[in-house]
Amino acid sequence: MKPESVNQEICRRCGACVEECGRGGIALEDGQIVFNGPRCMACGHCVAICPVGALTDPEGLPETIDRSILPSTEGMEELLRSRRSHRHYEKRPVAMEHVERLLAAARFAPSGKNTQSFEFTLLQTPDRRHAFTDACFERMIRARKKLKNVWWRFFVGLLFDPRVRDVGVRRSLDRALRRREAGMDPLFFAAPLIVLVHAPKVGATPKDDCCYALYHMVLMAETLGLGSCINGNAEVLIRHFPDLKKEVNIPDEHRVYACATFGYPKRAFVRHVHRNSVCARVL
Repeated sequence: MKPESVNQEICRRCGACVEECGRGGIALEDGQIVFNGPRCMACGHCVAICPVGALTDPEGLPETIDRSILPSTEGMEELLRSRRSHRHYEKRPVAMEHVERLLAAARFAPSGKNTQSFEFTLLQTPDRRHAFTDACFERMIRARKKLKNVWWRFFVGLLFDPRVRDVGVRRSLDRALRRREAGMDPLFFAAPLIVLVHAPKVGATPKDDCCYALYHMVLMAETLGLGSCINGNAEVLIRHFPDLKKEVNIPDEHRVYACATFGYPKRAFVRHVHRNSVCARVL
């Protein structure tokens, strides 16, 4: 939020807020802190950096950061290494208090130019989840029929998405449809919570913003005993069949940039996995 007022009596005139602002939205003039509204992007850095709390935003003075409860380096590393994608969930719904915690975590994700334009559509009731899942598989059947046409694959692959020419994509789609016919859900895994993250198509970095917000939710889920699975297939499907947005009342001017399932996992992973060595160039 934009800073609203400054307590000149306790302000030390140290200049930390001025130096921290990279846009000239705040300045020290004639011994007084002054705001330059048009240049402010409401990032809150000036409020957060003030050592004495002289700056406040419309909601008042934010609470002080408690660094004593931040995870240790080892704890953070363990969280990052132990997170796994879950595709088998218990049937019980995600507790509303946990849903609220997920959304609270997403709220503080970074965004380009601090637009905070990401929005969330949560499918939690069985009827809505099942209806949307059915609609997605109906589009997958349509897609498979189109992929049988070699000329359609050629032109779409040339102009829009080269993956349609990959035989592996067609085989994966066939497997998914066979599993669906057998009564399974290879897209959303019958998860009790489906989260779609979307934003206006026009913006600074809408896709990045939505992905950051979703991963905040994914990491928070680990602390709540929830499992998650980031779902790129659903995001691609909705991109190719934007009419799916109408099924869940997502505005037409929005694009779904990220999707994930959440739920209480049927079983817990007990070991880390090996990863490839990092490839980095230090110049």
